[in-house]
Amino acid sequence: MMIRKLIFLVVLAASLWGGYWFVGASAKQIALTEWFKTQNSRGWTAQYDTLDVRGFPNRFDTTITNFLLENPFAQWGWQGNDLEIAALSYKPNHVILSWHGEQILSTPQAVLRLSARQLRGSLVVEPSIDLTLERVRVEASNMEIDGGRGWKGGFDFAYMAFENLENRPMDYRFGLSVSAFDHGIQWQSDPPDLPRLIQSIAIDSTTTYDAPWDRLSFESRPPRARHIALQSLSLQWGDLQITARGELDVLADGTLDGELAMRITNARLFLSALRAGGLLERNLAGGAVSTLTTLIARGNVLNLPLRFTNRRTRLGPIDLGPAPQMNRR
Repeated sequence: MMIRKLIFLVVLAASLWGGYWFVGASAKQIALTEWFKTQNSRGWTAQYDTLDVRGFPNRFDTTITNFLLENPFAQWGWQGNDLEIAALSYKPNHVILSWHGEQILSTPQAVLRLSARQLRGSLVVEPSIDLTLERVRVEASNMEIDGGRGWKGGFDFAYMAFENLENRPMDYRFGLSVSAFDHGIQWQSDPPDLPRLIQSIAIDSTTTYDAPWDRLSFESRPPRARHIALQSLSLQWGDLQITARGELDVLADGTLDGELAMRITNARLFLSALRAGGLLERNLAGGAVSTLTTLIARGNVLNLPLRFTNRRTRLGPIDLGPAPQMNRR
């Protein structure tokens, strides 16, 4: 009698779980299908060849093939061969993402063709209707990048993290680490004594936005940066090392305003790289080159402020041109 009851309970539990999984899988497939339809009705281009949900009994694994997303209002697009979205059936707000084949990323500035041996990430959102972002992490290995107009680059490995700070809904921490970066620079004169690959690039910063990152911001207007605290930036390129830290405000039109403290080790290499890249001739005028040469003659380590003020960029006493802008569409 006890065995029969136990068997009955096991069969009942399995039936209930199976029913839950099939209902959940169907709901997820319907929700994704309707989301693509909704974006099309809003003026996007949102299409795919197939969309399947599998993973019984413990997972909701979604595969989307030959997808295309284009947001004409924010002027970005994303096209790829296969996207896999894996989630535990009891924790659907935490997903693992895997991209396969070539990815094409369109921005207002460029169209990038990306090809990697491995490209994967994880995404965690709040289990709410707004799907507010908690954190996203992406890692890629053996990445090749074709930026068009003759530029090609890549890297051996990169890791990126972007996460909301606890009890600070508008503040997000950003971290980036890149190793063996092929910059693809086309030197305009005799190249500097620097290797083809930049050994390492690392960034750690915190940005305050005007709105949280959530489903609505993805579908309409991305949040605009208002303040950036750069805890650290470091670059190691052969014998050239650059570090920076500081605070920047972002003005209403997106122009940066503030100051970074920069330290340049082996400044002679830095100067030769600027010359070979055509930056001195294009951006510096008058006695700026001699000013920089004089500073380097005092020592091969430079400690200079990088200032963004009055919509101009100045490295120490040297005017480098207009200040960069963020928050572009």
